[in-house]
Amino acid sequence: MSAVRTQGRQQPVLAVGILSAPEFVQRRMAVRASWLRWPEVTEGQVAARFAVRCLGAPVWMEQVLQAETSRYADVACLAVPHNETRVRGPVLMLAAWLAYAPRTFPSAQFIGKCDDDSYLHIPRLLQLLRTVRGPPLVYLGKMAWFHWLPGIFEHIGFGYERSLANNAGKNCRNASSIVAQQFGKCEGPFPFAAGYLIVVSTLLAATLTASPGLQADVARLARAPIMLKLNGKPQGAVMEDVWLGSIAYRYPLGPITYVTLGEGAMDDLPLISDSWGLRTTRTALLVHVRSKAVERLVAVDEFFRSPQQDCGASLRVDCPKKLQGCSSFVSKSERYHQRLVRRQYRAYPRDPQFQLRHLWWQTHFSKLDHKFCSGLYCRVALSTAMGSNCTLANGRPSVEQMNLLPTTCGEHVVRRAQAAIDDGEELMSSARLHMPPEVRDRLGAAPRAKKQHPKPWMVCGSGASANARSWDTARGSS
Repeated sequence: MSAVRTQGRQQPVLAVGILSAPEFVQRRMAVRASWLRWPEVTEGQVAARFAVRCLGAPVWMEQVLQAETSRYADVACLAVPHNETRVRGPVLMLAAWLAYAPRTFPSAQFIGKCDDDSYLHIPRLLQLLRTVRGPPLVYLGKMAWFHWLPGIFEHIGFGYERSLANNAGKNCRNASSIVAQQFGKCEGPFPFAAGYLIVVSTLLAATLTASPGLQADVARLARAPIMLKLNGKPQGAVMEDVWLGSIAYRYPLGPITYVTLGEGAMDDLPLISDSWGLRTTRTALLVHVRSKAVERLVAVDEFFRSPQQDCGASLRVDCPKKLQGCSSFVSKSERYHQRLVRRQYRAYPRDPQFQLRHLWWQTHFSKLDHKFCSGLYCRVALSTAMGSNCTLANGRPSVEQMNLLPTTCGEHVVRRAQAAIDDGEELMSSARLHMPPEVRDRLGAAPRAKKQHPKPWMVCGSGASANARSWDTARGSS
């Protein structure tokens, strides 16, 4: 995968849409102050755009977006009503971005979507995409498994592995169950990429958006009244990531290569950092900054750019050579436990405990019976050819988690964060006079970069590791 240069600027190989609500100016400034500064973005290998719903926007919102666009040229206004909520907005925006990006960036080989509280290690992501091989339909991200109730756009029956999801959804798949009688049978289980990072090949994006099934779902959701959940309460949010995975399952598009960044629990640590604190590994590809604080995104950026933390981590994609189709979707953990239970059952065939375990695996480990099995399920792994910072004495990759909370106190981080906040406040200030009072009150005063956080487990400097402290000192933060 190589970038094409046109008049001194490279054509993108990846176009990533950062889904952001129109009023979230400060979140966008945090992203601009952090991972959008990677050279691969500034030089054009990656086209990063804030995908914002703009249809019917009020005057004050138009002013802010126009000022942002003229200053940064990285806002993509999509034809989705500006006042859509979490109920329908994410699905409509994801569908709109997948349709918009291939037309706008025809040279891009991949189309990505992330949230505005995600930090992407762009060099590592591009290096990974260069290793992806196989059919032209590629679907990459942190995979898990779910079922889907199409009638009410609701997810149900979760599992980190197929066998666990198969067990969790056994009732909703039963046509005689209460759920099925009321809402229809659920569809699944199927893999889906978690919404903080979804990457699909450009051909898959175009194929998805051309699918009559996807178009029918979008049209039905756009005109749907208030929807109810299984418990009878109003739907709070339709999960766009699960919905997208369901489309590939419900309306098979051809052999898709699924590429997962982890298979749950400890398996996620090398590449995905997702917690309420601020911990990450040196090898991470993505950090989910749940607090959305500007200084935390900046601190993560400082960490990954520090020479002391650069360990030359490289990634590879492992696709099963002997296993094809449905069998390739079985995780290593599932294979291990299946063999273990089979041995136990053969050794103690009359033991009720082993009889039940054997019956469970026979029921939920059965082969998938679906057209989407024509694809392949691959895993991303760390290469052992890395620098000493990333490897242990035995040569295996280290997944030590670093606590970055102390670094958010550093003067260098605070200064960068405050500059981003001030720039965001400047963009908003010109439109404040035109804001309705309730909007002005909701947005409130501009946040200030803080050296302390309100909750004990989030206090800057608490539980700091020696490595994090030494890195902060090395950065000259005082």
